[in-house]
Amino acid sequence: MKDVEKLWLLQELESKMMLIEKEAGIHELTNEIDSKKDMYKKIVSSMEKIIEEYKKTEIQIKSAEITLERIEKQINEWEQHLYEGDFKKAKTLNTIQSDLETQRENRKKLKKNIRYLSQQMKNDKLNLKKLKDKSIEVKKEIHDKKKKMEIILTESKDALMSVEKEISDVKKDIETKSLEYYYKKKEKDSPVIVEYRDGVCTGCNMQFSMILGRTMTPAMETRSYFCENCGRIVIVPLDPTLES
Repeated sequence: MKDVEKLWLLQELESKMMLIEKEAGIHELTNEIDSKKDMYKKIVSSMEKIIEEYKKTEIQIKSAEITLERIEKQINEWEQHLYEGDFKKAKTLNTIQSDLETQRENRKKLKKNIRYLSQQMKNDKLNLKKLKDKSIEVKKEIHDKKKKMEIILTESKDALMSVEKEISDVKKDIETKSLEYYYKKKEKDSPVIVEYRDGVCTGCNMQFSMILGRTMTPAMETRSYFCENCGRIVIVPLDPTLES
């Protein structure tokens, strides 16, 4: 493959960059920050759901209270008529008394439902407060970890910038097509470029076929092949003893 030696160098430099970041604790801290951010998003999402349910419950209570007020008014009117003896006919009297019992039962159910919904709102308020307190705590942790990251990056700035410059310089000498292939392959298989050793691809540890293996001997220049199994670029380094 074209530019294979430059891509090999690029891979080495990127590995060096990752090692610097790992030793400085940048990777670990980045993962911690990302984890806390995910946690914060989940907390906010839970809060939004509770607020939405709280509003729905609030509407349900208002509707129930309006219905209860109407029933109370109707019960009072019927009780007043019964007390004053306004209903003379037995059939009418029986109907009113039956309806009155039904409405009293409806009133009882409504009051019970209102108490239940009111308790639900109290629970929602309590859970919302807990989540809000937790969100403030997590937000502070994210802030503190970002501050720590700034300090680490400042301390590692010179080493990182030096390697970044080397990477940038190497990339300038590599064709765009080769770079695109390298980074696309890297998303799936890393490292992309590996050495050929004892008839084996050191990326996937699979043995090369006998036919291909015969051609993969050290020469006066670095040669590259594609692994028949994983598709990685396999290089056979040059043999210094063969140099003129």
